[in-house]
Amino acid sequence: PTESQELILSELENRIRVLHQLSPLGKLNTPLAFIVGKKDIIQDWEPVAQLADPWNGRHFNSMVVEENSRILRAGLLERVPALVARAEALSEKVVYFASTSLGHSPRRIKTGELSPIPQKMDPHGVEVPVFWWLTSWSTVFNPQRQP
Repeated sequence: PTESQELILSELENRIRVLHQLSPLGKLNTPLAFIVGKKDIIQDWEPVAQLADPWNGRHFNSMVVEENSRILRAGLLERVPALVARAEALSEKVVYFASTSLGHSPRRIKTGELSPIPQKMDPHGVEVPVFWWLTSWSTVFNPQRQP
């Protein structure tokens, strides 16, 4: 599976470079959110178990996101170093996130298709990359950031 993920990152890089008419050399100055999905299934993996909640009530703490990224990167570097290398060769700023869009594994229904179980829906972390970007790169959500 790692090879197909590397291929996806490579294709992403090529498309970004073509769309923005960028040189084929060097890193992009655009931040890259590297999202590890299915957090509910890998929640017992030590790096994921160490991640802190970036929400303090209604307040978002981007410093927690940076620390979580460091922890997740270290774990990924042990398991899939080629993916980390590919992501970091692509962008000057890579931030690693773990999330789950459903919060549980879907079940197979009568038609043979997979379907979520509405009562078990518990998405977690899906909003964090967006809020990280808004607080890190937007002058609207972070007045201290200079345009």
